[in-house]
Amino acid sequence: MIKALKLLHYLGSMLLMLGCYLHLFTDTSQRAQGMLIVASCIGLGLVLMAPFPVALMIQWAKNQDNQSLPSSETADHQSITAEKPSEKHQDKPQDKS
Repeated sequence: MIKALKLLHYLGSMLLMLGCYLHLFTDTSQRAQGMLIVASCIGLGLVLMAPFPVALMIQWAKNQDNQSLPSSETADHQSITAEKPSEKHQDKPQDKS
């Protein structure tokens, strides 16, 4: 999914640059139809670029959560295993020979 959003981001960047080029370096934006083309290129480019940073932030947050989770689980696991040996001695039946 990230690869598809990255592709849309690059496509949006190209549309944004095309719209800026048409506006700044040609006389296309002087006519009504040209204004529509320039505005459409810029607007569609920005819309296509928007989801990629959000997806990256969500992916980063999930990675941060996964990295912090094992260390807390390790601490919990160590505290549980520290308590279990004493319980194991009590649960073990003693031989009367």
